[in-house]
Amino acid sequence: MKARFFMSGFATALTLVLTLTCASADVAEWKKRLPGKYRLTYSGKFLSLEAVKSYHADGSYESMGKAKILGIEKKLVHRGRWKLENGELIYLLSQSSTPSEAPVGVPLKFKVVSHDGKIMRYRDQQRDKNYSEERIGDATKSDNSKRQDEK
Repeated sequence: MKARFFMSGFATALTLVLTLTCASADVAEWKKRLPGKYRLTYSGKFLSLEAVKSYHADGSYESMGKAKILGIEKKLVHRGRWKLENGELIYLLSQSSTPSEAPVGVPLKFKVVSHDGKIMRYRDQQRDKNYSEERIGDATKSDNSKRQDEK
């Protein structure tokens, strides 16, 4: 149960996007608008999250922060790929500092609710949780050129 709370929160935490009806033209437009840095904060009864998430134009993704699950604090470092498909933001992790809660290679899916250019809202329907991320900095820059190489 702890793993489910964390996976949903973090990937969400990971995680975003726009008022979307997912026609292919909309998906292409959202893929252009999504890249950038976002701050995720979430506070629930058993889980709280704080993370900075970076979505890169090449489809790569990284998230760094911390989670508190049932009072136990954990450092979060997640890297992988993101994509938009059928109205969902999907993460596929290649690196996870918390593999029992957010396993590598398992798709994490979130229903996109809205994105107004500053705030992205999405929902983990399986766990009935809503998340939001606030864009940090200039929406026209993806920070792809500033990203450090993954080791």
